Formats: sequence, structure tokens, C-alpha cells
Amino acid sequence: MKDISIFLGANTARGFRSLYEEYIGSLDLRRLYVIKGSAGCGKSGLMKRVSERAAGMGLGCVRVLCSGDPDSLDGVLIPERGIAFFDGTSPHVLEPALTGQQGFYLDLSRFYTSPAKGLETPDTAYREHYRRAYRYLAAAGSLEEIPRCSEETRAAVSRRAEALAARTLGRGRGKGSLRRFYTDAFTCRGFLSLEESRRALAPRLLSLSGSRARTDVFLQVFLRAALERSREVILCPDPTEDRQTAHLLLPELGLGITTGPGDRRIHLEKLGPPPSREETAQLRELEKLRASLLDRAQAELAMAKRDHDALEAAVRPFIDFAGMTEETDALIRRVLEEA
Repeated sequence: MKDISIFLGANTARGFRSLYEEYIGSLDLRRLYVIKGSAGCGKSGLMKRVSERAAGMGLGCVRVLCSGDPDSLDGVLIPERGIAFFDGTSPHVLEPALTGQQGFYLDLSRFYTSPAKGLETPDTAYREHYRRAYRYLAAAGSLEEIPRCSEETRAAVSRRAEALAARTLGRGRGKGSLRRFYTDAFTCRGFLSLEESRRALAPRLLSLSGSRARTDVFLQVFLRAALERSREVILCPDPTEDRQTAHLLLPELGLGITTGPGDRRIHLEKLGPPPSREETAQLRELEKLRASLLDRAQAELAMAKRDHDALEAAVRPFIDFAGMTEETDALIRRVLEEA
């Protein structure tokens, strides 16, 4: 398996949305390690060492990036070994279902050398920036509900999706399977898209152009057709409005339908009656307003990261990193070599 990176959490118009439990529940795991500990205690560093050790053994990895700080890991999965390590702290709290059999806790708080003091201010500050960011994202999300497809346009887009499904999906019958994770995120650096991960799963990508209302109709019709034909589908939600779909990936066919870059474009804007001048002007104004709100949300996420980094820096002097690294590296070697 090729290495890929994904997101399981998203900063959206409805606040933080988590797919952690859903995704982990879909995995066939022999061992799940849930890591507990405060900011700055080394959770991400531990998972990076898992990834590096697995790479040295020629094993593929699924790396789960943090949507708050994409340079940090929230999880790492080694599919060939059926082993996963996940950060189980807020905002994606996890508890292993079968503790001591397949699920284990890794409590990094054991490596605190003394209590850290004076951390209330940076902790409160970064959380307040997240609350403000979500208010801007909610305002931006409300604008998505204004432009709608006419019934004539919906019918034309649906026919186009059904025609593509008939050509590409085959004649299978029965219930397909659906998994969900994000390959995009709205972060402290703005939008981040993991096109390489999509390419690894679906080398042939067809790109949709047109309004978000049109692309969502197309993707929903194609998804329904794929599931009715017993296909395995990966649904990647939109990173800021998770009730909408950004990408559909069908690994067994090597095919993806995306709202991002692709190999061939499907022009949905040409289907149905063209918008009036008034509608076009309204859409442009709404997009300009939406972009302004997203800029404000990104600025708040950047300030949240700044304050979170300050919190981590305040915690680090109180942690025995040498002892933690020695003990956890021994665990990593044992788990990967014995599996």
C-alpha cells in the first residue's frame, strides 16, 4: 500500500466535525493504541516515530493530519499490521472499545516531572480564537444556502451523472460500501488539499466545474448509482461545509470524481438554462463576502495556533522526554516486529 495522508477532523460552518470514531470503527484492527496527555507532551512526536519505523520496514502508512495544525499528527495507521495509534484527547476524544484485548491506553502524563503552572491564560486564549473562527465559518456557510439549482438544471445535471455512471460503473447489483474521510481542510494556513492522497487512491480524476449547488447534485446522483452497483466508495466531505461532498473516490476502478483539479473537466455550468445577469451578479457578490469571512476565520485559526504553540512551549520543560522516548520507542519496535 502507498503512503497517504488524510484528515478525520474539520473546521466547518457547524463547528469542529469529527470522523474519528466512524473511521476507526470501519477498520479491521489487531491493536489500537489511544494516546492521552496534554498539549506539548509528545503525542504527535510519538506517532511520527511510528511512521518512520514503519517506513524503515517497508510498510505503508495512513497518516492522519491535525486540521488545527497540519504539521502535527493526530493518528497513524499501519494497515498491513492492523495497528493504529491515535490521539484520544479533545476535540476528538477516543476510548478503546476492548481495552486490554485489542485496545490500549498510552498515558504520557506519567512522564511529567512536576506540575506545570501558569498555563491558564494561553489555554483560554487559544480556545477563544477557535470560537471566533467558527462564528466566521458559520456566517460563510450560511451564504452557501442562498444560490439554488432550478428543477430544470437539477434534472439536466442528474442525467449527466447517470450517463457517466452507466459508462464507468459496470452492471453490479447489490449494496456497496461507503467510507468517509477528508482530503481537504481549512487550517491556520487556509485551505489545504491533499491531491496526492486522492491520486494514490484514484489515479484517474474527473473534475467538475460549475456552482457548488450543481456539483453537489452530480456527486449525490453518482454516489447513489455507485452504491447500487456494489462499488466501494470513499466520500470526502467539503472541508468547511461537511454536509456537501467534495470528492468521490472508487479505488477498485482507479476513478475519482472531484471538485478539485483533474485530468478531464465535466462542465456542469453548461447544463440547464444560463443564469441571468442579476443571478450572476448576486453569486459574485456572495463569493466575495464569503472569501472575506473565510479570511477572518483563517486569521483566528492562526492566532489559535500561536497561543497553542505557547502552551506547548510552557509544558515541555516539565516533561521527561528522554525517558518517554526510550520507553515508547521500545513499544513501537515490539509492536511492529511482533505483528
